[in-house]
Amino acid sequence: MHFSFLRKHLVLVLLFFCAAAHSKELELEGTWQGRMMVIFFNEDLRLVFHIGHDSADHAWVGSMDVPDQGIKKMDLDVEVTNDTLILSIPEITGEYVGKYNPDSGAFFGYFKQSGIKFPLKLIKGEANDLVYYRPQKPKKPYPYKEEEVTIENKASKLTLAGTFTKPEGKGKFPAVILITGSGPEDRDETILGHKPFLILADYLTRKGFAVLRCDDRGTAKSTGDFYATTADYATDAVVQLEYLKTRKDVDPKKIGFLGHSEGGIIAPLAAAPRKDVAFLVLYAAPAVDLYNLLIVQDSLIQASEKRSQKEIEASRVKNTKIYEFIRTTPDSATAADSIDLYLRGLNAGDMEITAVLRQMNGRWMRWYSGYDPRATLAKIQCPVLAINGEKDVQVPAHENIESIQQVLTENGNKNFKTLILPGLNHLFQKCRKCSTSEYVNIAETLNQAALDVTGAWLVENFLQTK
Repeated sequence: MHFSFLRKHLVLVLLFFCAAAHSKELELEGTWQGRMMVIFFNEDLRLVFHIGHDSADHAWVGSMDVPDQGIKKMDLDVEVTNDTLILSIPEITGEYVGKYNPDSGAFFGYFKQSGIKFPLKLIKGEANDLVYYRPQKPKKPYPYKEEEVTIENKASKLTLAGTFTKPEGKGKFPAVILITGSGPEDRDETILGHKPFLILADYLTRKGFAVLRCDDRGTAKSTGDFYATTADYATDAVVQLEYLKTRKDVDPKKIGFLGHSEGGIIAPLAAAPRKDVAFLVLYAAPAVDLYNLLIVQDSLIQASEKRSQKEIEASRVKNTKIYEFIRTTPDSATAADSIDLYLRGLNAGDMEITAVLRQMNGRWMRWYSGYDPRATLAKIQCPVLAINGEKDVQVPAHENIESIQQVLTENGNKNFKTLILPGLNHLFQKCRKCSTSEYVNIAETLNQAALDVTGAWLVENFLQTK
């Protein structure tokens, strides 16, 4: 049963949130969320209730999600009496009873099942901050300057929106441009309630560096089409560099890129043709042929999720065939026909085929799966710091770090450092299972070792007077 966790006799800690400064009238319709920390198992369990009206008789209706277990839209029976909310979940014989507190705008009550009561506070809203425990998130006021900026990429006819931070005081500061990984990501590289780039920008600015971080094109406040290639994103990195060179508070000779994951491909692409990039910091950067990496990555992720060898092998064969169609077919329409025919031969349904074609046969994947980062890394002469987490199942540490070492050594780069950080995953979190599904349940966003290595290297090379 999906909700077996509710039947365990465990000690739970309810994490309370700050009360509002004034009373709030009850507006029940919407999303209500709460979270429970199970101390002994270090489980962070979240419950999300969606409450609305039936379109026919206007009666209250609802559904429940358990995001950490992938459960969505479990039916609720909703009853409201004065300031008391009763939510019944017939499928699991569960019930929540809570009383509304107008001073905090929250329901305080208990989730009950099988005779066990679990304290649960529900707060209204969609924000991840309501349900995720992320202790590293910096809190204002910051001891540095923060500025909202917009930057034009005229060639691509788009505008990037971002945040620029710099230390207090006058002077020309060395600057770091942060470049996000794959997927539509905002300037903080937000994923599952984690904001690694917010933490990184805060850390580096306190160390004495100016930091620029922007929303991806077509994401959040940036304009343009998100469905672009990795090479297109490199042009966005270049315009950020050009922007910083115009600022009087930035040292134009000490501007570099820090890229995470796919950002670790974008950064060298942007830097390779130029002589004005002072440094590269590569976090979990792919440095092998990406076609092979995609296949290895899928197998490692499935293994981390304890899939059987039979399932892993079947997936490897299928994905290899699909990538081959993409690599060997010159246009996406022909590749789509081949992939469609192949998947139907495996008895795949229309929904699966549509999803595969959308994900794997777009502009981004067609470019990405045909690229080898080593050719670009071979042109990099500026100082480089490259770090990976030992337990990374998305960009395996040893193969990719060794590749970076080999390429930079062969091209005569005289100032580079590579490091594999023990016990860390692709997000540089200290992990236990070290699977991708564990990201959400780890409170840590960015391990201190990754921050310290980065800060020490940047300070030594670009802040200290030699």
